[in-house]
Amino acid sequence: MLEINKIPYANNEVLAPVSHQYTGELGDALDKLNTRYSFVTMDGRHKAFDNKEKMFIEIESVQRKHNKTIQHNDKSIKLTSLWLGEEHLRREFDKVVFKPYSSIDDVISTHFNQWHGWAIQPAEHTNEEDFESYVQPWLNHIKHVFCSGNDEQFDYFTKWIAHMFQKPYEKPGVAIVIKSGQGFGKGLLTTMLQKIVGDNYTIRVSDSNQVAGGFSGHMNNKILINLDEATWGGDKKSQGRLKALITEQRLTLEAKHKNADEIDHFGRFLITTNSSYPVPIEIDDRRFFVPDVVQAKPSREVFKELVKINSSENALKHIFRYFLMVDLEDFLFEEFPHSETRKSLQKESVNHNDIYTAFMLACYEGEEAAAALCQQNISASQLYECFNEWKSHSAFKNTPSSITALGTALNSAGFIKRRANNGYKYSIKCEDVENHLKSKKII
Repeated sequence: MLEINKIPYANNEVLAPVSHQYTGELGDALDKLNTRYSFVTMDGRHKAFDNKEKMFIEIESVQRKHNKTIQHNDKSIKLTSLWLGEEHLRREFDKVVFKPYSSIDDVISTHFNQWHGWAIQPAEHTNEEDFESYVQPWLNHIKHVFCSGNDEQFDYFTKWIAHMFQKPYEKPGVAIVIKSGQGFGKGLLTTMLQKIVGDNYTIRVSDSNQVAGGFSGHMNNKILINLDEATWGGDKKSQGRLKALITEQRLTLEAKHKNADEIDHFGRFLITTNSSYPVPIEIDDRRFFVPDVVQAKPSREVFKELVKINSSENALKHIFRYFLMVDLEDFLFEEFPHSETRKSLQKESVNHNDIYTAFMLACYEGEEAAAALCQQNISASQLYECFNEWKSHSAFKNTPSSITALGTALNSAGFIKRRANNGYKYSIKCEDVENHLKSKKII
């Protein structure tokens, strides 16, 4: 468990002091300059990091703002000329990295760490009144709105959030997908988390090309990435890129006008959408936890209370403390509860990506064109003819197929053909199709 009083946040960041031989007015001016700026080499260029504003700026900006002349030992010395001319007078870094909750062991002293801590400090103590006023309303919303009152889904959802704050250096490999209509609080949840994480380490993306396209440098150094209505709709290339971003620990990210660079990536994805097919969930895919959002829209009073909580830094401090104290022992990301909404998205993915399983699903759902799958003593060639008839009226009408591939798919599902006098025949029962689809968690 983390020690609450040692949680790093942006306003309590302590920088290593810079020792120098200068005293008096010049020494004080150098100390102030080093308190404000660090000298950093990034992408082959020299820049300064403004420790107050938490942003990189051009060296010329420091020179224009602070290059005053100071009398020292009967000499006139320009402050920034001295600071830039002598390396030992400044805090200097030769590489920029991003390591949340880093220790001296995993960040080299000459590397500049862009992690500066959370946006707010957690509360030192939460009493019963604070919990009921600030924490419980959000827990109620997550459980009864986003998870329809399901205890297992609620437990996973809250631990997913808690892990982000307790172990931001571990990438979960599982995204949360909140699928609902408008007015269920998806945006409020993102806002609440963003206010704790900090604007520098969060990003909202509404265009899938910003994630799946070639230019992805904007997702560098992010802890929380909200894909808000950024859907994939069957685009295979985009689907592959999304899956890699969710799971891979090291990624090649491309920044505009710069060479591709392989970096550590700690981003976790919160996908909020009302699209019928926002993400691809294929058979055995473990990348998406999809809770069952309640059908009835919450009252306006509920939203007013959550908005009020989100606008109070004191309230957010207590929420932050709660998630820092959640017990994550034995918590495994890949062991999330399955939901009806996930099943529906998995079915939708089958109908976009897997022609042979889609044929089996169509049979189970009673589509007349696919009913031949459950006929007794049907020859392999007759079944393939019926399959092609179904295919011609489906979303797969232009998808290549073959009788061999169909046979392989049926065999993998446990439907074995038997040799007959004039070829091979199948005798598949409807319950066999149902059991296979259930074993794959498609139904």
